[in-house]
Amino acid sequence: MKEENILKDKIGTETGFKVPEDYFDSFRTKMLDELPPVVKMRPVAELSRWQKLKPYFYMAAMFMGIWCMMKLFHTVSTSYNGDEIEGSEQVIAMVNGDSETIDYFTSESYQADYELMLSASDEYNDIHEFKEAFNDTMLNS
Repeated sequence: MKEENILKDKIGTETGFKVPEDYFDSFRTKMLDELPPVVKMRPVAELSRWQKLKPYFYMAAMFMGIWCMMKLFHTVSTSYNGDEIEGSEQVIAMVNGDSETIDYFTSESYQADYELMLSASDEYNDIHEFKEAFNDTMLNS
């Protein structure tokens, strides 16, 4: 005999839970009696013209913001007033109208520094080569 059958013989198949007689016959009426009374919904107010148009204004403002950002990115990435500009710092300074910064970027010392930076970037492949060469020069002097 299987162990399952032995347990059924010992304990039986009764669960111990019983439903009172006629419980489901009167269940619906008892449940409806215990529910709160039905509250009538008040009529929904009609939306004003501004409430209807507000999402479209927000969407238009969002697209205008995106357009302004794209315009700024385009200005920074291309030339300014037809003159070719090599660094984005110059464009930002010109857009902001900062005369001291514009003077610095157009000065001869900046041009010399920029040419030195270009020659160093052509000479070394990465920063580690530059550090090694720089440390060797510092140790030898």
